[in-house]
Amino acid sequence: KAFVIAAPYSGSGKTSITLGLIRAYTKRGLIVQPFKVGPDFIDPMHHELAVNSISDLKSRNSINLDSWMLGKSLTLETFYRNSQGADVCIIEGVMGLFDGKDGKTEVGSTAEIAKWLNIPVVLCIDCWAMSRSVAAMLKGFIDFDQEVRVEAVVFNRVGGEIHTQWLRDAVEKLYPPEEVLHHSVKILGGLPKSADITIPERHLGLLMPADFVDDSYISVLARLIENFLDVDALLAMASIDIPNHVSLLKLPKTTNKRIGIARDEAFCFYYHDNESLLRSNGAELVYFSPLHDKVLPDNLDSLYFGGGYPELFAEKLANNISFKESVVKFVLIGNKAVYGECGGLMYLSRGIYQKRDANINSSDIIFHEMLNLLPFKTKMVSKLHMGYVEVVVNSQNLFEKGMVAKGHLFHYSEITEEEISNNVEPAYVMSMEYKRESILEGYEMLIECGKSVIFASYVHLHWGSNPKFAQKFVEFSIINNK
Repeated sequence: KAFVIAAPYSGSGKTSITLGLIRAYTKRGLIVQPFKVGPDFIDPMHHELAVNSISDLKSRNSINLDSWMLGKSLTLETFYRNSQGADVCIIEGVMGLFDGKDGKTEVGSTAEIAKWLNIPVVLCIDCWAMSRSVAAMLKGFIDFDQEVRVEAVVFNRVGGEIHTQWLRDAVEKLYPPEEVLHHSVKILGGLPKSADITIPERHLGLLMPADFVDDSYISVLARLIENFLDVDALLAMASIDIPNHVSLLKLPKTTNKRIGIARDEAFCFYYHDNESLLRSNGAELVYFSPLHDKVLPDNLDSLYFGGGYPELFAEKLANNISFKESVVKFVLIGNKAVYGECGGLMYLSRGIYQKRDANINSSDIIFHEMLNLLPFKTKMVSKLHMGYVEVVVNSQNLFEKGMVAKGHLFHYSEITEEEISNNVEPAYVMSMEYKRESILEGYEMLIECGKSVIFASYVHLHWGSNPKFAQKFVEFSIINNK
């Protein structure tokens, strides 16, 4: 079983409905495999809490499916590989159903993924301010691209039973339930407007699961889903054949190399495929916390600092002196590689400028010292930097010069007070869809005293777009730590 949860636009309730369905089916004893379309890190965390916190079975990660970064063959392989052993696969879409990397094509959209997999789409429509117009909206989404199987609808934020009936009447007049020769649409039900099905947000998206006391918000969503939606009818319409396939990931090999990965409330933005690729190249992944650990784990060969929210925990990160000293000592030992993305770059820098209090004027700024390994500081800004990017490696110590990969930007900080020296060079030549000229992005710094290398950028790379990045990261550890 497999289906896509989509909507006309962001904020229509996709995530809440997805979480409720994941928990509802998991409670029934079904093995649920969640996916997320697009370059999103936070929604998958909620998916994983919904599926894993009440299941006694092996935990399942929520996997990103991004057609622009991965292309068709790897996207399909990723879906099929991670669907093995699941009873139902639930794919949460991104933005509106047809929204992707630009306004001209379907590339990067939920619709493109649904067409490649040939699975039904459930359209979730926020109906709070409409009644009969819901039929016009639904018809527009069905007719816009008839290769996309929009076969079910959820009325979200309805005012009550009468409102739900008006919505049902409008849709059934256009698409009669008994219709078999032409298009039919299954009405799954109407979810009432309720604060209980709204997940709060902050500047990079939804609050993370760690921001909640427990997972009761998901249980509330599941009860609403079970009470107001026909979850059995949804399962009945969602059959799919999972073909036999050959995984593009290599079988793990043994290298005895240990790569430390920062994972806690401040550093939590990682593509699971990046970690899988490191493992398939023989690395043992060792997780640590810059927030809570006193020192790095022993016997590490390289470090990986992903993105996240270091700005929310800047004071605590700055005050964990013993841990910061252990990272600096690790680098100075020599022949070590440190890779940082976005929040990781901020942590590797001299420090972070930010407002002391979000409710007062921007002139009241405080500085929190970070690792002081890269020769610049960062500051929080109000402007969002976002978009898909393609990068070409410009340096040559950690990765090969000329290597190409795809990723995305999504951050509210900038580099400031740079003091670049001879042992620092730009990491990438980066191109963006909406900018004509390529720009230099990120930094690679060679620590000459010990031949360690620090490679940091604001770009969140999906190494599935070029698995050689994972290979080279592991190989650096092998070559330099024999």
